[in-house]
Amino acid sequence: MTGLADVSFSAVINSIKKVLLDGLPMRLRRSFSLQPPLTQVAIDRNFEKKISELVIGDRLGLHLILDETLFVKHSFNVPKTSGGDVRRLVELEAERVMPITVARLHLAWRRKIGDNPERMLVDVYGVRISMLEQIEDQARKFGIPLRKMSISDRDSSDLVEVHLRSIRSQNLILKFALLMVIATSFFIVRIAPDIYQDRLNAKSDDLDRSISAARRSTSAVTNLQREMRSMQTLAAQIHNQRLRGQITDILVQITQSSPDDVVITELRLDRDRLYLSGIAAQPELWVLEFAKHAAFEDVSLMSVTQASAPQSQRFELRATVRWPEERL
Repeated sequence: MTGLADVSFSAVINSIKKVLLDGLPMRLRRSFSLQPPLTQVAIDRNFEKKISELVIGDRLGLHLILDETLFVKHSFNVPKTSGGDVRRLVELEAERVMPITVARLHLAWRRKIGDNPERMLVDVYGVRISMLEQIEDQARKFGIPLRKMSISDRDSSDLVEVHLRSIRSQNLILKFALLMVIATSFFIVRIAPDIYQDRLNAKSDDLDRSISAARRSTSAVTNLQREMRSMQTLAAQIHNQRLRGQITDILVQITQSSPDDVVITELRLDRDRLYLSGIAAQPELWVLEFAKHAAFEDVSLMSVTQASAPQSQRFELRATVRWPEERL
């Protein structure tokens, strides 16, 4: 989802680009475009094989179109007077109805005019963040520049763009670089061609020397980048090891806190929120003991229903986890 700052910066770049292009001769305008041609490719769950077989050719990037197997969709109505509150309404509605935790989803949406003149229809699309990361990794693996990603909904012929921060940053960098080229060309062609030409000639030798010095520095920069990658890999390994240790500790605490007549059928951990479902003979009494454990706080029994087995009840429990370092 595009932020206000990103939209404003992009609008400023496009406005300056229009002014500069209008000042260039017609024969030069066609050489400067901030919308390079993209190769459109539709992908499904077998996207890894699809991307590995791509040949971009002389085009400058890839536009991936996700089919309906890669996202979940929900539609709802909102008042037309909602205005700028639509984004917040989308997040609340997604939190309520999406089958996956919103923290694990990238949300995209579009507004449509419905039959009711007082309300508008909002289509919300949720794509797993982990899957988007896999798609980006696959594109990087084969050296394919990913410039745009959209959703294809069979209920509409229009595509819904997925605004990824990484793609947005790359496109802004490209726009800014092209804008600088346009500004430089505008200055050379329109304002001071003679002065600029003299300066270019005077600086030619200095530029050659700078290029030679930069080439000599390439080896040192490469080594530094290699060391930085090694440090980043080590930091990621340490983080993953710590996370695995925390999860293992919580599983041990749950096992130690559960008597033999308590059967856990489902466990879900969302950051520091723990959700348990299971079967017990007397879940109310067990929850009272469970709440006394140092590893858990804010324990609440959400529901209790009769199970199919005799003298057994199904229960759902919610608690806040206290990690090992918080219990010291």
